[in-house]
Amino acid sequence: MLGETGPAADLGLRSVGGVINPHQTESVAIDSDFLDAHEAEEFGYCTQFVIHGQELNVDELRSGFAGIADSTVIVGGGQAVRIHVHTADPGSALTYGVGFGELDELKIDNMSLQNRDWAAGHRERARPAEIRSGVSVIAVASGRGLADLFQDAGCAAIIPGGQTLNPSASEIIDAAMSAGTTDVIVLPNNHNVILTANQAAEADTGEIRLHVLATRTMPQGTGALLGFNPEVSVDDNLANMESARGAVETLEVTQAVRDSVVDGREVREGEYMAILDGKLAALTATPDAAAASQFDDGAVTVIDCGTASVGHMLQVIAAAEDAVAEDATLESVVSAAGSRAGKGYGFAMVDTLEYLQKGGRIGKAQAFMGSLLKVKPILKVADGEVLPVDRPRNVRRGLQRLEELVREQGPVSKLAVAYTTDAGPAEEMRNRLSDLADSANTYTLQIGSAIGTHVGPGAVAVSTLP
Repeated sequence: MLGETGPAADLGLRSVGGVINPHQTESVAIDSDFLDAHEAEEFGYCTQFVIHGQELNVDELRSGFAGIADSTVIVGGGQAVRIHVHTADPGSALTYGVGFGELDELKIDNMSLQNRDWAAGHRERARPAEIRSGVSVIAVASGRGLADLFQDAGCAAIIPGGQTLNPSASEIIDAAMSAGTTDVIVLPNNHNVILTANQAAEADTGEIRLHVLATRTMPQGTGALLGFNPEVSVDDNLANMESARGAVETLEVTQAVRDSVVDGREVREGEYMAILDGKLAALTATPDAAAASQFDDGAVTVIDCGTASVGHMLQVIAAAEDAVAEDATLESVVSAAGSRAGKGYGFAMVDTLEYLQKGGRIGKAQAFMGSLLKVKPILKVADGEVLPVDRPRNVRRGLQRLEELVREQGPVSKLAVAYTTDAGPAEEMRNRLSDLADSANTYTLQIGSAIGTHVGPGAVAVSTLP
């Protein structure tokens, strides 16, 4: 960002699929001169809508809107054109647009208010907190669910990041500065983040001292937090937390998508890898064998739940509830989990098919047709394939169709609504379906970066468990 008021401001933000994770902005420190210069600017209204008409001429529309808007982006043609303008008077843009046909998908944001709120928020975060003698913990976490978990467990600050979105050293330092104690323990929770965390600890942060506990996975981080006690010294905390971290082992199973070399071993496309604490531990022909490879015979039972993301989450929650029942046995929990496998339903509305095509989930022809039609495709996953369900023309109709599809599946015991970048439609969908399950069994959360990269920005998903 380079303006007349000064040099570029490096916000340290990275994108996934061209979309900046909004939680990254929570700990960014902005120079006060930059805030002073830009807080006074007037930005007007960001006005977006779709015109449905006949023989719409893009050049004519661009020419007309140029006279009433400071910034204009117009795409489409024929019977549908999408308008995105920045103007001091959104009414004039709507009045001009309605002269060409029916308006749909209206969205108006007051950018001047947004800018002032943004500046005020960053100005508040930029103020140095009162530093007290003591110990606190900050953690790197991916996704809102994990962030809430670490915060509820006692972390003073959360740095957004993970496997595909590593934070910068400055973001870690900013989070440590906000913790308000002289000693801050950092939980990287990913082997890729440990080096950056060490760099942050070596930086000059005045009276604040950073201590890196080399947690390589999220479970190791949660385990380490069990050993934290704010009433004891930082050395005692580091020893206790290291002991708790060492008691946790994390096993992940994944399939190789191409031939490669991992930890010095040749891996062939299609092989299943057992990853133990971030290192390749075994190569097998099936996922069951990979999961069982690090345990005694019979110690692991693998259940293919037939779904992913929040649908998988619902089945895990149900299995955990079974496991804590007074009369629970290993056999009863496995039997119940197996009976639920494949019975949940999941539907997702995506803003564009582009990201699914890039990830190889659909063909180029399907993605091209979806972009031409300007639809909001509704999809489901069955037998590992992404299958089309419907093609509503806009978000409003898409949410209505999602509701219909979910209700058609019958009674549910648990329900989850997830989103990638915009929580608004997800909250609306939760409200629409609020009568299906009680609040204790209804969840709203943000999709993590791994799946979010494939479905892209603006996606909304609903999963249920009968």
